[in-house]
Amino acid sequence: MHLIYLQALINSMEDYKNGADEKESIKKLIFYGVKAINTKPKDEYLNLETIQSNIDFNNVVLGAIGTLTPKELMNIFPLDKYYKGAKYESKDYFYSMNYIKDHGINKPIKDPISFLWEYTNINTSIFLMNVLREIDNLRISQGNQSMASEFMEAQGIKPLRKYTDQKGKDFFINDKGQTMRIKKKYPRYLKLVK
Repeated sequence: MHLIYLQALINSMEDYKNGADEKESIKKLIFYGVKAINTKPKDEYLNLETIQSNIDFNNVVLGAIGTLTPKELMNIFPLDKYYKGAKYESKDYFYSMNYIKDHGINKPIKDPISFLWEYTNINTSIFLMNVLREIDNLRISQGNQSMASEFMEAQGIKPLRKYTDQKGKDFFINDKGQTMRIKKKYPRYLKLVK
């Protein structure tokens, strides 16, 4: 699917070069760009050049989103019809609509990352996570901590790394090099059959 979305993106940009409407071309760029990023297979090997090209492509799509208004974005990626946010204390349709009303439904989206963080659509949420993952990959490749590790350290939480030995048993190693075995608890109604 990734190649299909990329080809559709290339075709829509060719149409734009041949005189297609600019606003419609931007909407197609956003739709096909988000879909292409969401369906992109995970890179086997990451190097700085690959990470930078991924970030550049993400920035093109984010820049295009920044030219739209929330009303136009809702026509491309409608809000998910999830209404139980108050019950489960999570973001839902009403939360996003209140955020959009406060932002202004016909004002351009100035900060696409912050806006998408509050926007409840599965496609844009996956896109945002892919964008943040690439930023995290760049930080790690430059010798910095990942965002999650930095946050955990600020909260005073010590990181654990999970490993598997040759026998298939999982264990953790903490930041001091100490090993901790994982004890799996089985429900009491399950019995070992001999």
